[in-house]
Amino acid sequence: MPTSLNYIVNSPISLPPVPPGNPGQVATPVAATGPATGPLVSVAVLNRGNTLQATFAATPLQASRIGRGDALNVSNWILTGPGNVTIVLASIVRGDTKSIYLTLSGPLPHGNWSLTPKNVTAPDGTPL
Repeated sequence: MPTSLNYIVNSPISLPPVPPGNPGQVATPVAATGPATGPLVSVAVLNRGNTLQATFAATPLQASRIGRGDALNVSNWILTGPGNVTIVLASIVRGDTKSIYLTLSGPLPHGNWSLTPKNVTAPDGTPL
């Protein structure tokens, strides 16, 4: 069963503060909360809050943007929080087979956010 990795935007515990009105400052996580045994081990907020880098404990399937169980399929991700930000593109992180870049429809607004992979599998079909 997929588990979420939660993080808080604009909190000194999970992310360093990103002042409103300063889009040039890049937020990077210092910690994230979630079960250590879940499929995600970390989420980094990159590119002024417009991209997430999700890192799995094991290598996810990364073969097709429309594939069932594929981490590159945006329908296999759930992003929830205080805004209308959606995931518009998932892409490979070169040199890191356990991570995926998730491009967002806009920067994450301040607040509590949750990222959950759903139905993502390993290349052999094993659920993550």
